[in-house]
Amino acid sequence: MYMSSMSSFSRPKPHRTLKQCCLLLCLLFTQGAFGQLEMPSKYKTAPPKAGDAVAKVGGKAILGGEVEPYLWEWLGKAATDDIISYVLVLQDAGKRGVVVADSEVDKEVDAEIDSVRASRGGSTEQAAEFLKQQGFTRSRLFMRLKAKLLMDRVLEGEFHPETYVKVATILVKAPSADASKVAEAIAKAQDAYKQLQTGQPWDNVLASVTTDKNVLKTHGILGWRELSAFPDSVQREFSTVKDGGYTHAAQTKNGIQIFRVDAHGGDAKGKELEALKALYMESARPAYIARLKSQSGVENLVK
Repeated sequence: MYMSSMSSFSRPKPHRTLKQCCLLLCLLFTQGAFGQLEMPSKYKTAPPKAGDAVAKVGGKAILGGEVEPYLWEWLGKAATDDIISYVLVLQDAGKRGVVVADSEVDKEVDAEIDSVRASRGGSTEQAAEFLKQQGFTRSRLFMRLKAKLLMDRVLEGEFHPETYVKVATILVKAPSADASKVAEAIAKAQDAYKQLQTGQPWDNVLASVTTDKNVLKTHGILGWRELSAFPDSVQREFSTVKDGGYTHAAQTKNGIQIFRVDAHGGDAKGKELEALKALYMESARPAYIARLKSQSGVENLVK
């Protein structure tokens, strides 16, 4: 389930009272700030009235009005966080002319429920009930998934595969910051580079500089990385090194590294391009929400 897109906003100020928060939310509603919260009626469930019995204990009714203050205290902040994020995404998408039809969101909601049904067994209704018990009612799923679809369409326009490179690495770490130890690490990495240039197999050279089982098991593969994550000298080499080639040993924040170029993002196609885009979206979504939060100055005031 997609969870990360709805990150929380600023912490509530401790001096705000529940009454003040409720009045503020009511004001926002009356001013139309949350007019975009409308969703298909099939996703709405009318709350009980203050005088409606929501439970009975020993024949004595517990009324909706008695439960409501606790709902605010227990769940108010999380619900408001979701609503704030949803509204921010809708507003930004609207400015950009990006739209998502409710029918598209319906399909995503059904797919989410079906995914749970397939993993847990049982009926669709049981899967929906399970999600509801976890706090994910159909209305909340609709809200989150619509925001996700809108975000993805906005972010697709900001996706530039040519700014990525797929790499594996051989890392030589100096045991200390002592100049002589660093020099030894540089010499070891340079020797590894020479071995690669003479045709020595990558795994053999990797094994000659590390005994880390996890590194050896993964063959030093890092996968897709943004070019900006590398030192300038390495970035320049990436632009000239062909797929399967190696960069010279260079000092990075991790140690002395050699990189094997497995693919350039600008050349990615098919499933490779889809995998790169999925990786981009994973980090871009929370960054996008954080950016909107910073630009808007929105604050969740629920105590």
